[in-house]
Amino acid sequence: MLRAQTRRRLGMTLIEMLGSLTLLSIVMGTVTGMITRTQSDYTRQREAIRLQENMRVAELTLTRLLRTAAVDPLSQNIAGVDIDPLAHGVFDNIRIRSDFNPADGDIADPLEDALFYTSADTLYVRWRAGTVPQALAYPVRSIRFEYFAADNTPIVTQALIPSAAKAKYTVTAPAKPGDVTLRRRVSWVHFRN
Repeated sequence: MLRAQTRRRLGMTLIEMLGSLTLLSIVMGTVTGMITRTQSDYTRQREAIRLQENMRVAELTLTRLLRTAAVDPLSQNIAGVDIDPLAHGVFDNIRIRSDFNPADGDIADPLEDALFYTSADTLYVRWRAGTVPQALAYPVRSIRFEYFAADNTPIVTQALIPSAAKAKYTVTAPAKPGDVTLRRRVSWVHFRN
C-alpha cells in the first residue's frame, strides 16, 4: 500500500489539459489583439504623417513658384500670373510664367510655366507648357488663392494682377485618413517682381 501512494503520476489528466489549452488561448488572443492594434496604430500614424508631408510639399512648391511669379529679367514681356487659367470662376487654380531657370529670354524651361489645380482630392501641377500635369500631393481637397496690393487692398480681377504685392493661399486636406474633418494650411507669399 505504501508503494501505491509513493508511485509517481505520469502525464496529465484531461481536465488539466483543457485548463492549459484554455489559458493558452486567452493569452494568445490577448497577444494577437495587441499586435493588431499596434499595427493599425502604426498605419494610422504613417498615413497622418503622409498627409502632413503632402500638405508641406504643396505649400513649399507653391511658395517657391509664387515668389518667382512674373520674373522677367530680360524684359521680354513673357512672364505673368493667370489667376484663373481653367476658367472656374474662382481662384482655385493658377498659372505662373517666369523667366528664371535660367534667365534666357523664354519660359520653356522647367518651373517657368507652371499650372496648379486640384481635382479628385489631388493637387496637380504642370511643370512646363505642353507637358501633361502630374499629381503633386494627395489627398488635397482644395486650394484657394487671394491676391493683395501693397496697401492690402484685395485684387479680384486678372487686370489688376500686375499690381499684386502678395498672395495668400489656403490648402485644405483631410485631418486624418478617411476623415471628413479638414485641416487648413494658410500661407502668405510676397512677390519679388
